[in-house]
Amino acid sequence: MKIQNYPIVKVLFPFVVGILIAYKGDFPDKICRLLWWSAGLLYLSVIALTFVRAYRWRVMKSITMEMAFVLVGIVLTNSHFHPKITDGAVTSNADWIVRVAADPTPREKSVKVEADVLQSVDGKAVGRKVLLYLQPSAVTGTLRYGDLLFVHAPLTRIAPPCNPDAFDNRLYMRRRGIYYSGFVRENGWQRVGQGTDRKELGRTAEQDARPVRVALAR
Repeated sequence: MKIQNYPIVKVLFPFVVGILIAYKGDFPDKICRLLWWSAGLLYLSVIALTFVRAYRWRVMKSITMEMAFVLVGIVLTNSHFHPKITDGAVTSNADWIVRVAADPTPREKSVKVEADVLQSVDGKAVGRKVLLYLQPSAVTGTLRYGDLLFVHAPLTRIAPPCNPDAFDNRLYMRRRGIYYSGFVRENGWQRVGQGTDRKELGRTAEQDARPVRVALAR
């Protein structure tokens, strides 16, 4: 099979290569902006080379276009897995209404809980998933999927590993859409709603939060 006979393959292959490169790495915003500019310059070069008929320049045009699609694949995939986070509501609050999004995992000194932040207590919608570490107590073992919690915990960005050879938990969590974590003390949370079956959790975040706000106001 000659790849020249299948133009779509010539486009998709370098694009997929870019996707794989971005999936394995974590490119800072500055690098992504540079790659966007580089891809734009490469596409302009492709347009310019279109008017050149010499064979060697046609080869250069093909290589330039493939490089541009590699860069586009990198930037688009990186922006999907690592979007730029500018959530002022996350960093300016410490009181949350959350819903447990997965079965809690007991650890040596804490209980790890993935949770959907429905909103801050002052009414700001957040809609992000976070990783909470609850101080173990007699009631943490009763938590289950779907429980609604009032939580007091400042949230911070998940830090990268100190050792370059260590497992990159930040990258792993970012691929799952989790960018923030927080430690919750034993008296820093309260269950305000019982978990239900996954099939029964069709209500929206606002519908879940409305009775919670009433309970907190009492």
